[in-house]
Amino acid sequence: MKTAVDSLNKTLGHKISPEVEWSAIWAESKDRFSDKSTFVPTISGFLMAWYERLIARLENDVYSEWTEELLDVLSESSRNVVLYVQVCQHAQVYRPTPN
Repeated sequence: MKTAVDSLNKTLGHKISPEVEWSAIWAESKDRFSDKSTFVPTISGFLMAWYERLIARLENDVYSEWTEELLDVLSESSRNVVLYVQVCQHAQVYRPTPN
């Protein structure tokens, strides 16, 4: 996962740090993991896929306007951006957006 995080930070020129709410995610999803040892690698894999998808979008010229908007938003902040990974009450797919 570190490689995906480092790659996104390099691509953006800004630091985005994942902060995973492990206990809340575990409480919500433990019944889906018959083997507890697969929980952290599975969630980390989802997070890596999200980072890789965002990188692919940033590097795709089709989304250049969106990328510029995201970079503008990031440039306005002097702080690092935190990506909160938490339980969602609604089963929807969320895609990276600049807002």
